[in-house]
Amino acid sequence: MLFCFTMIFVAAGLVVVASGEWLGLVFGGLGGGLGIAAMAVFVERLQVVLDARAGVARISRRTMFHQRETGFDLSRVLGAEIQNATSNRDGRRRTLSRPAFKVAHGTDLTPYAHPITEIYSNCRGPETLVTALNHWLDAHRSGDQGSSQPTSAPHPSTS
Repeated sequence: MLFCFTMIFVAAGLVVVASGEWLGLVFGGLGGGLGIAAMAVFVERLQVVLDARAGVARISRRTMFHQRETGFDLSRVLGAEIQNATSNRDGRRRTLSRPAFKVAHGTDLTPYAHPITEIYSNCRGPETLVTALNHWLDAHRSGDQGSSQPTSAPHPSTS
């Protein structure tokens, strides 16, 4: 959507420039620049990899300018859970959620929640992801050899 917004402004600016108005450069430049700035701020690629062979759970986040990766020993991942945040705005109560790994930490293996994404959502994506992750972890722990095959959960924006 942001890409379309950006291209519409750039294309409109180029059409205006082609008709002889140099002000189209300002229109295309500002509209295109705002679109690119919005993509830099709001677009993030999130990838969760559960590698049974290597015994690692990895969370990779990538934006236009940054890449962060967090890894855990798969044997310390106890499961996935939903973290909820509730707000009361304009007299309406809203509950937002995000997925998190429950990970055993330290020598005493105290469980703590490590968010998979920093973004809370009001759609069903976090629940879908948590269900898929817990299903895979359960199958992996039960020794199901088919669980090592790559699987993917539906993208939250398509559900």
